[in-house]
Amino acid sequence: MSWTFTVPILLASIGATAFSDVLTSNEISALIEKGEYTQAIGALIEAASQVDSPNEQDRLRWEAERLRRIQLDYDLTQDDIMKKIYERIGPITEEEFNTWKDQGRFDWRLIDGEPRFISPNVVNLQFRYPDIHKRSLIPLKQTLAGDVNEIVTGAYSDPVAPVAGARKYHILMTLTVDADAVPAGETIRCWLPFPCECAFQKDVKLLSSQPKAVHIAAADAPHRSVYFERKAVAGAETVFAMEYELIAIPRLDPIDPARVTSFLPEEVKRYTMEEFPHLVFLPEFEPVLNQIVGDETNPYHIARRIYSWITGNFIYSFAREYSTIPNISRYSFRKRYGDCGQIALVFMALCRMKGIPARWESGWILYPRLINLHDWCTIYLDPYGWVPIDPNFGVEVRQLWDSLNPRQRERIHEFYFGRTDAYRLIMNGNHGDAFDPPKRYPRSDTVDFQRGEVETDEGNIYYNKFSYHLEAISSEPVSID
Repeated sequence: MSWTFTVPILLASIGATAFSDVLTSNEISALIEKGEYTQAIGALIEAASQVDSPNEQDRLRWEAERLRRIQLDYDLTQDDIMKKIYERIGPITEEEFNTWKDQGRFDWRLIDGEPRFISPNVVNLQFRYPDIHKRSLIPLKQTLAGDVNEIVTGAYSDPVAPVAGARKYHILMTLTVDADAVPAGETIRCWLPFPCECAFQKDVKLLSSQPKAVHIAAADAPHRSVYFERKAVAGAETVFAMEYELIAIPRLDPIDPARVTSFLPEEVKRYTMEEFPHLVFLPEFEPVLNQIVGDETNPYHIARRIYSWITGNFIYSFAREYSTIPNISRYSFRKRYGDCGQIALVFMALCRMKGIPARWESGWILYPRLINLHDWCTIYLDPYGWVPIDPNFGVEVRQLWDSLNPRQRERIHEFYFGRTDAYRLIMNGNHGDAFDPPKRYPRSDTVDFQRGEVETDEGNIYYNKFSYHLEAISSEPVSID
């Protein structure tokens, strides 16, 4: 049976009368509140077997799956996390640990009677708290700061310099499903992210693949992919691989705010609307947004004020899996921290509330010393069209990149509002959208698409059952017409 929905659905939406012969939704919610996840998962699965409505079955199964994913995310015990703190930050007493815990400095929850913590907790302590950062034995790496500073300096001083201009890439990506993750003979369906064709990318070509590609999504697909099928073999990993090339194009031209108008073509107006569940215009956003924007009416200046507020008030933090968070923009707004995608969603929500079209964009960054997943967004400004905004880089350069001097940091902050470099792969022009061909079961990442997705006829294959790797075989500057 395939699951037809693509976004998380809250347990609160399930009526207590939907499964009268088993635990009610209130009783299951109580189990979750008490941290009895294993019992709650079992109750949800049993409840799904007792209802006739396919929609109700899907909702119950999804909530059970979401809880299972949280169990996987929160994989460290208190002893584990204290050991990691000792290794990275230094000695810590149990009293000090409990104080930090009471202050909300950890991402933790009670799971099956035991406090459990997410793996990035220790690095997040360094990101969020200067007092902890100063005492750390192992400092935070600032590799990205050096690469970005060199590129932005080149872009401002000489836009045609090799470091600043367009680049041609030859990329290898692989996804490997663990041996015996599924029974031998089952067909594994795989979607690998593939660069789209847009204003900042062109000449995308698939050079080779193993196995042979079944389908390549349209050049402007919201989540562009190459689709494969391969049968599992007993005792052997199942590997999907592809090589491709493309040309990445920077956006270096400045925006003149005096030229910006409020005109919106019909096709972009959809990006001013709410999108359940992560872009909802919540009442709690309004007072802050009104304070940020004031009586400003120019879309450029409104977006710039929102950008500056976020970059001055948020801190970068590693995140748990997006699929486990019911509303990401609300989650990050309340906590005032998040990773690149969470921060981008807050920016997008606030822009949309002021009538500025804002659209997700993501893929990978390919800097000389760092290749990684990355999310940002674009906003529509007439007459310039879609222009890139990277709120996360603005946050990081203001909050974390203290290896750079103030002038360098402010120049980078300025650059990534309306400009972009040629060191990123763009696979996604929207979030939480459909695949081509469609996926039958809920995705491992219900929001983004950078690592790949796999499933069989029996269900989704989650991240704990496969690995992925992306490598830039070559990167070189090119001239474009």
